[in-house]
Amino acid sequence: TPLKSFPKKTTRTHVGRGRPINRPCLEKELLIIPCSGRKHLEPGANESGRSILDDLPGPISTQLREARLAIRERAAINESTLIPAWKRYTGTLYEIARPALEAALKTRSHILILSGGYGVLRVDEPIGTYEAVFKASWWPRHLIESVLCAYVKRYALKSVTAFLSATTAYRSVVERTPWQEAGVDSCMIFMPEEQPGAMVKAPRAQGEAFDAYTRGNLATDWKSSDGLKMNCQILVG
Repeated sequence: TPLKSFPKKTTRTHVGRGRPINRPCLEKELLIIPCSGRKHLEPGANESGRSILDDLPGPISTQLREARLAIRERAAINESTLIPAWKRYTGTLYEIARPALEAALKTRSHILILSGGYGVLRVDEPIGTYEAVFKASWWPRHLIESVLCAYVKRYALKSVTAFLSATTAYRSVVERTPWQEAGVDSCMIFMPEEQPGAMVKAPRAQGEAFDAYTRGNLATDWKSSDGLKMNCQILVG
């Protein structure tokens, strides 16, 4: 059954200059990124792979599957071709972070994508194309948060790190998720500072920050190639 209540959370921003941001144990960490509007079309592709539905307990898996079916027409989902999500998405974040995503997959890192057409995806989950931004109102109340918690519990993950924009539904979902109830000891969201040209600069900053973080090169004085700083909101820890 989806979780019904969500505890109050405290937040703060990293301070100081040049302090490295240390990654926790990779086997115990969940990374979260958003989907992208641009998608790669690959006629004839029909790749198979694991779905997040396989990682969830029966009731939640069924609810997510049914919710996906319910919005299928509204989201214009087309599964005549199937390719892994990290290859399907071609937005700026993915263009920049693709090598890091591929390297992370080789180390079996846990990466989930918040998706307008699928709700929540494994980064390597085969998907079709769709035309929909992520809207929490399209999904049953608390379902997305419950999926995130169930995945964390399934793999006994202890930390969560998300790379999102500050003013998006993606961030709101991560903020509402009761991570501590799921056993998480640390949860933080990295968000690029708001500047003109955010439609391009923000996803570029997210991709560059994701790449830097996975390489151990993200610090509190880090800036993107456009000069954007990354704010860090700590939800747990």
